[in-house]
Amino acid sequence: PIIQFTSRYNRAINNNQPRFGNQPVVPFKSIDKRTGKLLMDEELQQNGNQFYGLTTNLRDGRIELVSFNLKIVHEPFQPGMKGQPSASASGSTTGEARLQELRARAEREAIMQEHQLKRQAEIQLQLQEKK
Repeated sequence: PIIQFTSRYNRAINNNQPRFGNQPVVPFKSIDKRTGKLLMDEELQQNGNQFYGLTTNLRDGRIELVSFNLKIVHEPFQPGMKGQPSASASGSTTGEARLQELRARAEREAIMQEHQLKRQAEIQLQLQEKK
């Protein structure tokens, strides 16, 4: 379980110059509810990022916060992965980022499928030994 925070505000810029201005800012934070660890703390690019969707995949534990040009993804720690649970923000319009995401997903699914096949083989061996 995680907690996600986002907001929008205007930050004053060029305060020392004769001209003043505002810069739109979209901060995003996510916190692991169990440990209290900060998973992600970023100021996102303000390119019209109005989040309109929160999708969850309970089977994989994947949580996505979606805008028209950005997707923030949280995934739990998987066996075989190094490090902690991941949190990432990727632009959905860049082909390279999408390709990397698809490759990583395919790799995770292949690892999970390999574990399932090994487990099925173990179960079949146990059943044969009982006969």
